[in-house]
Amino acid sequence: MDEFRDRLTIVQGLSGRMCSGGHSSDHGALGAYHANQGRDIQAATIDGMLGQAFPSIFDNLVLGISSDTEKVIDFNCSASSPNRSLATILHPDVAYGRLFGSVAEGNARSTFHARKNLLDFMQQDIRRARREVGSVDREKLDTYLGAFESLGMKSKRLVEVRDELVEVAPHLTNK
Repeated sequence: MDEFRDRLTIVQGLSGRMCSGGHSSDHGALGAYHANQGRDIQAATIDGMLGQAFPSIFDNLVLGISSDTEKVIDFNCSASSPNRSLATILHPDVAYGRLFGSVAEGNARSTFHARKNLLDFMQQDIRRARREVGSVDREKLDTYLGAFESLGMKSKRLVEVRDELVEVAPHLTNK
């Protein structure tokens, strides 16, 4: 613990009364506001703000659990701005594939490369489609294109830092 002492901050005196009651306060717990069961995301949550302040390959990485074992991703606790929720990855194998798929073996590696190929295809397809539509639809397609380009850049960066990832990637077991 002493080795992390200079990287630790303890904040005392905060209250969560403004968030809401019950088992979950959704975005309110990390945002310090009442989120109305996730329907009123008033601002970025603290983890979203830290991700923006200290950019990396992933602006934010949220891991969680759910009693619904079929659910892979949820948008229930983190936000980057008002009404803009961030994904919470609920399956460890999906999180592993997103983080270490470029250096993984087996299914995680195959999924990473298939996803990368799909993103490349989607970007090309949207660029082709935008030449054939009017300006209103072109603006919509530009939004999609920007999102796919962002995801594609993340994949590209993961390939670029492959040597570093090999050093830190955990070994997967059946547990």
